[in-house]
Amino acid sequence: MRLLLIDFLLNSPDTTNALKTMCKKHDVSVQAAAALDEIELADFDGFIVAGPISEDVLNTVPASLYEILEPGSKPLLGIGVGFGIVCKLVGEDLREVADVAPSATQLRPTDDGAKMFQGTEPIKVVDSPRWQIGQLAKSLAVLAESDSGIEAIKHKKLPWVGLQLLPADFAYPSDARLVIENAVASFGKWG
Repeated sequence: MRLLLIDFLLNSPDTTNALKTMCKKHDVSVQAAAALDEIELADFDGFIVAGPISEDVLNTVPASLYEILEPGSKPLLGIGVGFGIVCKLVGEDLREVADVAPSATQLRPTDDGAKMFQGTEPIKVVDSPRWQIGQLAKSLAVLAESDSGIEAIKHKKLPWVGLQLLPADFAYPSDARLVIENAVASFGKWG
């Protein structure tokens, strides 16, 4: 399976390289892309979209990515901004939470998220409440929550997973690696 890592991490080569390494463990070829206009998105079997979630970053996601994902035939692992993309694809309403200080908390996987988060409990994260989902779309299932709300989602029928936390938000890098590896491994059932 040929995946494209779409990197919105903005000068964070350590995180980009860590994501590439996590994906390569599953024999997945990953290519980072800074300029999506130069790449034929249809040539890829799936996508990993990573970066900080903000309205500014969400507004820079090209329509061509939404167009290739909308039929639902290609897997998407959304990390940070990719969480927002999954939400937008199903018409989910996201709202930014302002003026909340980051704090240490535990991520609580749901029954639906048990497989993605296996081997990592209890998961300690630095929870920076960023975005909250309004009314959860019926097409989405919650995979994990924190004290601030929903942190991970998946589409019930399509191969889309969204994780609001970036790898750096996990207290232990090994937890971030396992969660992302488990998510990428799930692509195989759709590929």
